[in-house]
Amino acid sequence: MAFRYWVGGAGDWSDTAHWSTSSGGAGGASVPTASDDVRLDNNSNLISDAIRLTADAVCASFVGSGGPYWQLNCQNTYRLTINSGGGQIFRCTVINPAPDYVFILKSGTHRIYDSVPGVQIETGTVTLDVALISTAVLNVVSGTLDTGGYGVSATRVKVASGASLTLGASLVQVTGVDVGGASAWDMLGALSAGTSTIKFTNTSAAARTFNGGGKTYNDVWFAGAYTGTLFVNGSNTFNDLKSDAGLHTIHFAGGSTQTVSTFTLGGTGGSAKTTLRSQADGASWNLVKATGSVVCDWVDLRDSHASGGASFTATNSMDGGGNSGWTITAPPVFPFAGGPARRAYIRR
Repeated sequence: MAFRYWVGGAGDWSDTAHWSTSSGGAGGASVPTASDDVRLDNNSNLISDAIRLTADAVCASFVGSGGPYWQLNCQNTYRLTINSGGGQIFRCTVINPAPDYVFILKSGTHRIYDSVPGVQIETGTVTLDVALISTAVLNVVSGTLDTGGYGVSATRVKVASGASLTLGASLVQVTGVDVGGASAWDMLGALSAGTSTIKFTNTSAAARTFNGGGKTYNDVWFAGAYTGTLFVNGSNTFNDLKSDAGLHTIHFAGGSTQTVSTFTLGGTGGSAKTTLRSQADGASWNLVKATGSVVCDWVDLRDSHASGGASFTATNSMDGGGNSGWTITAPPVFPFAGGPARRAYIRR
């Protein structure tokens, strides 16, 4: 293992003239390998210039603190793998990013202080030491991502089978929607939800899918005035399953069961109802709550079977058929403002 210091301003990662064995020293050292620690500092002479990747790059750790603002140019293709923790990426702007993700993080504690276009987790346990902001996907393909309770933001989140995600008290914000058949949330691995909140913030008309994977969640919140259809897959357990009040359409997988402590959703009146449906007409979706009550206002309900011991009430709502376990009351019908009394007055 050796240290490699970047020198000489802008250049290609693969150019030995830009690598030194000391800060501000002479170039000519070998290009970093998977066991070498990379350092950027004030003697790197980048001053907003770019390090350009001409192939996939790798290092043991990466520390870019205390130095100038700099850019990483991925040429729309290449990625940087950081094999162990103990480092940090700081004051970095990624340009021409590779598709989906730019940084591959492996075992250790990592700090990425900047908004970056995509992160992939591979091997061992990766622990965050600061909040992570990704303008693209967060993909856990193997090993474990432990957020350390820090905030996480990504356009999409995927945890592969065999991988795991530990959230603690994190607020996880999912800012995107389904893309090319890839779901906004895709949980195929293991989940330790802790006291986390997973908040979906995109308000567009695009579809978004929550593939819950049959896991136990703390709070899941679909926020804002989103108009795209929300698809909920898997038989999942929630402390709170919440959708902000408004004109929404939510389709639950036929035959699935959502077990909740609280179920918070509804419309805002008139035509602004929240529509709750099965993904296949006539195939029931189940809602289970053990005690207390569920009260939804201004919903259009169909194929929902409610059970578990709690009471289930839908007020100002429409019964689309196929429901059981609910008490559904229709919205009031007000007399026409120009009814008989009004018309009589006009005739006089």
